[in-house]
Amino acid sequence: MEEGRVVSGSKCRLILVGETKDGQPFCYEDRFTVHKLDAERIVAGLAYHTIHPLEKLHHLGFIELSFLERGMLYYGFADMLSMEMTKQHCLLTLAAPETVRMTQQRKSVRVQLASRIPITCRIVGVRGEMSPQSVVFYGQMIELSAGGVSFVTSTRLFEPLLLELTFVLPSSPEKHHLVCEIVRVTAFGSDSYRVAAEFRDCPPETIEPIDRFCRANQQGQEREPSAGRAGEGDDRDDDVAGWTDAYEGKPASPKSADASDIQGARSLSALGYDVNLARPNAEEDDE
Repeated sequence: MEEGRVVSGSKCRLILVGETKDGQPFCYEDRFTVHKLDAERIVAGLAYHTIHPLEKLHHLGFIELSFLERGMLYYGFADMLSMEMTKQHCLLTLAAPETVRMTQQRKSVRVQLASRIPITCRIVGVRGEMSPQSVVFYGQMIELSAGGVSFVTSTRLFEPLLLELTFVLPSSPEKHHLVCEIVRVTAFGSDSYRVAAEFRDCPPETIEPIDRFCRANQQGQEREPSAGRAGEGDDRDDDVAGWTDAYEGKPASPKSADASDIQGARSLSALGYDVNLARPNAEEDDE
């Protein structure tokens, strides 16, 4: 890698914590575009169209930098070297993290269905508590993942209602029954609602056929990480992929917890970074 190489189009996520001038806590988080990256520093920029997002930051406590690459989350603390501000752009120069940690983040494949799938929905509780009484309504599924579902209905709903869903996938006559919790409801047209729900307490044998269906139907569709929130518009760090290209290699999907077997870890180490592999969250979907 040439030092100072511009990494076009790649992203990183920055969390800044500090204090305002009057001593109040200041917390800010956003995706920044990486403009330059080498062994010594990282230059990241953020475009904005209203007030400068860091205008009230008076004293900086710490910055955490993170990026997601092929199911691996890389993160570490970084010191700010300088900050340049223009009318619509903020440019931060950060010292490269002394230590970059990694942890595995599983991805659920989310698919937009070619045609809507009818679903029978039963309201069975709220806030994780099941009720002996239930109410039935109907909807049309539009997105599905092993972690959750998105569907359209004319019934007005809200979080955190618990639902029991029943549906049949096109690949099999088998009926699927899953419990889920509503995490978001948005308007969909003049008289309908789009509902995003996360599956709750579903055994692996119930989730596995759904995961197989989604993976079989992902071809030709954009693969997005889903933290059990099918239908959610911003699945966090998916657009950060490519950041580690600047480290002369892309980390492969790890088959073990040995950092020496991960290309990304070797590439980071080659630049002098101290790379530690955190324990994988093998049962978690991406954050």
